Amino acid sequence: MEPGLIRLRGLLMGRAHVGKGVNVALGPMMNMGRIAQGGRNWVGFGGDPFLAGEAAYETILGLQQAGVQACAKCYVGNEQEHKRTTISSFIDDRTQHEIYAHPFMRSVMTGVASFMCSYNLTNQTFACENDKTQNDILKREFGFRGYRMSDWSAMKSTFGSVKGGSDMTMPGDIDFGDGLSYFGGNLTTYVKNGTSPESRVDDMATRILASWFLLRQDSPSYPAANFDVFHIDDDAMNERVDIQEDHYKLVREMGTKGIVLLKNENSTLPLTNTERTILVAGLGAAPQPDTLTEVEMMAIQTRARKNQSTTVNWTQNFDLNHARTVVARKDVALVFINTDLGEGYITIDGNEGDRKNLTSWHGGDARVQAVASVNSNTVVTIHSVGPLKLESSIENPDVKAVVWAGLSGQEAGNSLVDVLYDDYNPTG
Repeated sequence: MEPGLIRLRGLLMGRAHVGKGVNVALGPMMNMGRIAQGGRNWVGFGGDPFLAGEAAYETILGLQQAGVQACAKCYVGNEQEHKRTTISSFIDDRTQHEIYAHPFMRSVMTGVASFMCSYNLTNQTFACENDKTQNDILKREFGFRGYRMSDWSAMKSTFGSVKGGSDMTMPGDIDFGDGLSYFGGNLTTYVKNGTSPESRVDDMATRILASWFLLRQDSPSYPAANFDVFHIDDDAMNERVDIQEDHYKLVREMGTKGIVLLKNENSTLPLTNTERTILVAGLGAAPQPDTLTEVEMMAIQTRARKNQSTTVNWTQNFDLNHARTVVARKDVALVFINTDLGEGYITIDGNEGDRKNLTSWHGGDARVQAVASVNSNTVVTIHSVGPLKLESSIENPDVKAVVWAGLSGQEAGNSLVDVLYDDYNPTG
């Protein structure tokens, strides 16, 4: 773990947000990934509360150094996507403090501007109405002085949310686009009839404005919003401000340093630069719209050409007989396997929010075995949203190397090439 890189990542993301006129960056996420198949585990920093806390700490410092408000999420116990709006996470007090709430405590220590309460219930009370977690732990124990917003349409009532410590409902309506709100007129009525004290509304407004002033977003120099993500073709709103700078350099560096070498028999990696033919097999490397990145294949081809190597790209993932024919007599076979994900309201390839299992998608495991059966110099590269069962690759004597490449973004190809060709020595 390199705290400096993580903080720099936060800073560059923060600059990008400010350049687009964004007031609040909806992150970082720091849930624990208790459910290995969890659909949004990839958004966070992993299952170690200490490391997640330090990564959140550095990210928030970077974001807010740039001038955008950070938002620590999803508070708390949001550990799966399937049925996320109806499940309850039962967490005892010690476990809450030592594991699930620890990264959020570190976030408070940065002076984070906002928190986001999650969809789930914690100990049978909705997160956005939970007096114990929001008022007692977060506000009293941790000393949080910013505001607490709901996840999108996660608020369930007016009185419960106000009493339970929520300060802002997002995106404002009860259900998307219905024009109704638990706050607004309902909150006004509750104050007028004495159900909710006016002092609590003052507290909400104070917390929201305090974060705005903290980040100096009241300054005339703070950019106005200059894009509309829902209407990207609207030239009147979308000024198309270029905020890329040279961020790709950090993306590549972090992608490279995040790669883990899980197996490397007979010093198969790094490649020798003398390979005459290289097979690249698997959906993760194929130049198709639904794959990880088109540029990954391009990066491998570009580097191979420098060495006078020929690359063969095989993308017919389920035609294993053809795979055995194509891979024969290649100097090395690079096989890519991957997994994808959903969210609570998104189903991908039959997976509702969370993955159904811990095997690779698109026939990846069978593809590895088919290729390795005719090529004893097989290298497996994994792009996955979370843990996978890899015994079949690790224990196969013809799979000489296994590379965990994570989700390394737009520079995934270059990051991987840096490791394959010994420009960087990976961990593991």
